[in-house]
Amino acid sequence: MIKTGSWFVKIPDDHIKIGVSRYAPRGMARGYKLYRGLAPGAWFNAVSPQEYLIRYNQILAGLDPAKVVDEIEEIAEGKVAVLCCYESVQKISAGETWCHRHIIANWLADTLGLVVEEHGASEDFDPWGHLRAQGLEPPRYD
Repeated sequence: MIKTGSWFVKIPDDHIKIGVSRYAPRGMARGYKLYRGLAPGAWFNAVSPQEYLIRYNQILAGLDPAKVVDEIEEIAEGKVAVLCCYESVQKISAGETWCHRHIIANWLADTLGLVVEEHGASEDFDPWGHLRAQGLEPPRYD
């Protein structure tokens, strides 16, 4: 099983944080892993959301989703993988921001049929409010 979540959310002992951000937060407690193949480029905070989607989709286009899942499961060593980045559920829910981890979730859902839930979010959690407010739709990979 794979979930998404913020670096700053508490997870159960049978879960493991796997970073898909460029770096883990300074001072992060040990026990996390990194999966650099899903990290955005150095451009991540210097481009518009529309340009971000274009560039990040180029990254995903170069990856095999089944291989990515296999590698994540290997890294997770039998635990539930929580793909982590910085943005909080609260700020995303309020429409203040969005996060590429939800692009990853859509990619895995559309290409492999995986349901990738946001750890710690309510059932009605919508990660796309911020993008929709800018006239952008969530990416699809059908």
